[in-house]
Amino acid sequence: MSKLTNVKYNKPSFWEDFFGSNWYNEPYSNGFMRSDVSKRKGNYVFDIDIPGYSKEDIQVKLDKGYLTVMVEHHQSNSTDTADYEYLHQERYNGQYTRSFYVGCPDDTKATATYHNGVLTVVIPEVTQEEIDKTKYITIN
Repeated sequence: MSKLTNVKYNKPSFWEDFFGSNWYNEPYSNGFMRSDVSKRKGNYVFDIDIPGYSKEDIQVKLDKGYLTVMVEHHQSNSTDTADYEYLHQERYNGQYTRSFYVGCPDDTKATATYHNGVLTVVIPEVTQEEIDKTKYITIN
């Protein structure tokens, strides 16, 4: 977990600032999913701000040493479009992702909770021996 600072973050480029976030189909995350990472009682704790979503919109996974949080939300089509037109729209509908390199095995017993717009992911600290532990397969 010493490489915790290695973070993948889909942040906008100059082109997004100039043309807007929808000029190509990449996830937009300007300031979205701000996070705090701390170590508490032998656990690494990720507090990630995801306001305005339900837990059904959020997916959290451990894969190849990365903790990845994905949020996907699409605008409801319940409004009659004949009588409804956006004059200005800043709330993005689509997919956001944020990844952190945590270096732990995929089968690590991590937990996640979502309360008041904050996703909290707790990952137990693993030793280097556990990370480097070779798994042997019996030949039948």
